[in-house]
Amino acid sequence: MTVHPTYPVIGTLHPDPTGIMVGTLFDAFQAGQVDGLVRVRGDQLDILAVHVLHPGQGHLGRFIAECQQHYTWIRFLHVINDHLAAMLERRGFTPFTVWEDGEMVSGYEWEVA
Repeated sequence: MTVHPTYPVIGTLHPDPTGIMVGTLFDAFQAGQVDGLVRVRGDQLDILAVHVLHPGQGHLGRFIAECQQHYTWIRFLHVINDHLAAMLERRGFTPFTVWEDGEMVSGYEWEVA
């Protein structure tokens, strides 16, 4: 029996079949009305994709706020949605671009001050 790790806010992670196939090292999560793909490295949370089951009801904002209470560094990677980018900026996230793991990575990051 495989034991999957459980983390604050995002709960139990499960291997993502596509991520395994292409080697992203991201796992799937389901946290109430928000699900997606994440990678946890200590107290750092990298979010590759999010999906809100019922958009426009504040679920994503509450999810982000709760993550900010439990992790010291959060990154949303490869943000291509302008609405999400604006939401992250309102919550103190700043744009970043770095060379990491052999590729250029960009998105929005937030760190505890």
